[in-house]
Amino acid sequence: MVKQLPNLERLEIDYTWVDNLAPLEQLQKLKYLDIRGSKVTSIEPLAGLNQLEILLLNPRNIQDLHLISGNVRVSEESIVDW
Repeated sequence: MVKQLPNLERLEIDYTWVDNLAPLEQLQKLKYLDIRGSKVTSIEPLAGLNQLEILLLNPRNIQDLHLISGNVRVSEESIVDW
């Protein structure tokens, strides 16, 4: 499915059972991603998404926050701790 959306810039998969972001590696134009409330524990697949600007997530679930590149805006508003 992701292969059919190469120009996708915004994706909201918050509060879903999604636990693997590997398919998103192909979304090179992705600028906004909301994974709050999901089952994701690794954001490693996002490391190569150079266009990603905003990432909303639950930091308690994520093991590798250091992988967020410098161009991604992560603020108190975008990190929601449940």
